[in-house]
Amino acid sequence: MARRSNAISQLSILGMISVLIPLGYGIYRLFHDMEAPEVSISHIAETISPSVPVVVTARDAKSGIKSITVEVRYQESVIEVAQQQYSDGMQTQQLIFTLDTANLPDGAVFDLEVSARDTSFGGFGFGNQKTHIQPLRLDRVVPRPAVKSSVPVVFK
Repeated sequence: MARRSNAISQLSILGMISVLIPLGYGIYRLFHDMEAPEVSISHIAETISPSVPVVVTARDAKSGIKSITVEVRYQESVIEVAQQQYSDGMQTQQLIFTLDTANLPDGAVFDLEVSARDTSFGGFGFGNQKTHIQPLRLDRVVPRPAVKSSVPVVFK
């Protein structure tokens, strides 16, 4: 009888350890990275042409980048311009896109919304997210440079 209770207590201790170790690891992963990734956009000017490539760079030193999403908010509509999921979890990811697919009219004032999510367990498994909003104006008119010169004046 004493051996049987000793074996049961050893099994219960092993059972508790087998539960506590994964639980501790899960708590560590949940609170390990609570910081959102850094997001930067290559185009900083107030106006943009729809054919100009824009480069979005997302960085997260602890967890790595899981996804980048680019949306255009124009009037009451939201248009997804680009979206990329990354499975490798690298610390730095880049997404290159143009605004051709948004089909905005010339002179439209809109918000470019870039969201990056990391691979951490923060946010209860969804990862930390950072959203960068850049107000822009669309310019479809191609500049036409011209040289203006006057008649040269020669003084004697």
